[in-house]
Amino acid sequence: MRVNISPMKNGKGQVKEILLDSRVLITCPPGLIPAPGQYLLVHQSASDLFPAWESPLPVSLFFSDSAPNGFITALQSPFSWRPGTSLNLRGPIGHGFVIPPSARKVALIAFDDAPVRLHGLIPVALKQNAEVVMICNSEVKDLPEVVEIQPLQAMLEIIQWADYAAMESSARTWIS
Repeated sequence: MRVNISPMKNGKGQVKEILLDSRVLITCPPGLIPAPGQYLLVHQSASDLFPAWESPLPVSLFFSDSAPNGFITALQSPFSWRPGTSLNLRGPIGHGFVIPPSARKVALIAFDDAPVRLHGLIPVALKQNAEVVMICNSEVKDLPEVVEIQPLQAMLEIIQWADYAAMESSARTWIS
């Protein structure tokens, strides 16, 4: 199997909007938009108000949904970010999820948090006329009506049904 590894890209982005659920709409060049399952390393650009040393470590931002000229992050933003905040971006990092074109039954499984990192797979699956089941124990918002929601207790049955499954979990689930 041959794997294509794309070179790491660096660029500038900007906080366009903070959504009501605290996710962030980021505008950036097309080559820096992560695919579902990928992420960017992000630093707030240094300025008079926020010197670079105030944010020494990058923040990992995962893709949740598409947006014009950018993307919506899967997780909340740092408190210092406001609309108009300039960002230094590096990535996309990771292989991401790729739903095989033959998949007609897709299971999306979130073990602990809301499945926002899996959300970007829904339009891909629906575009290829696949049935989609979201498996999680948390409240899920903004899903298309055709997406079925099931509790984690139904996972074994749905895994046997599915042609393809993508799973999301935080590190704390596997470390205990």
